[in-house]
Amino acid sequence: LLPSFGPIADAFDVHVQVVGDGFSRSKAYQCHVGEKKTAARWISSEMLSCPLPPRNKPAKVPFLVTTGSDGFFVPGLLSFLYSQPLALWRVEPSIGSKDGGIIVTVFGAFNADMRDLSCALGSRRTDFSKVISSSQFLCKIPPWTNDMEQTTIHLVANDIPISTTNLTFQYSPKPHLSFANPSAAVVGSSVLFTVHGKHFAFTNSLLCKVGEERLTAIWYRDDEVICNGSLYATGNQTISVSNNALEFSGSNLNFFVYSEMKISHI
Repeated sequence: LLPSFGPIADAFDVHVQVVGDGFSRSKAYQCHVGEKKTAARWISSEMLSCPLPPRNKPAKVPFLVTTGSDGFFVPGLLSFLYSQPLALWRVEPSIGSKDGGIIVTVFGAFNADMRDLSCALGSRRTDFSKVISSSQFLCKIPPWTNDMEQTTIHLVANDIPISTTNLTFQYSPKPHLSFANPSAAVVGSSVLFTVHGKHFAFTNSLLCKVGEERLTAIWYRDDEVICNGSLYATGNQTISVSNNALEFSGSNLNFFVYSEMKISHI
């Protein structure tokens, strides 16, 4: 069966595909889902499509196929799992560039035993997704054609939507940096500087980086962020900013970190 599980709510128009061999176009088939029957649609000698009757509570039920005319049971006992529709709570990060490729975490209520479960952004399926716990699901964000576009994340099983809510994901350009003020500090001291540019997003994943050292970022405007922290590598370093803590701006913007100054005498 594809898929072998689905939601109990009758608001979902769920069809499953029965994969086998020897199905005849001239025969009428019926699918027996638990104690209920539905008419099957012939697709090919190796596949039937069956609408699923709704059910009011979760259950694992037997799934059988018969020929409608003589009631002959097609060999092969399968089962279908009716489950509660999956609830989605949030996605982190919820923003990324049109390049795609980042892995986001979808938080919700999942059944870790479910197979063939994947993410979809709008109408696009992701090429990697994985349940890692009963509350976390990993999704790889696909590339997008537009620099700026908002879409939805939902879960599907063989193209059937099985989540109760959709989450929002924002495609947005990576930050572009113009200049920093000040652009120098002393090693080991607390630094506070402002980076000017564009495409800064108000997110909880906003981050500054000087060289390989990460600093707290505070969004001030879409063309201005404030970076705060301590730096421990000396010399000329490159500044970069990320809206999602994963994709950083490409930049030739430099920040110089001086060695500690020592006064021997006055």
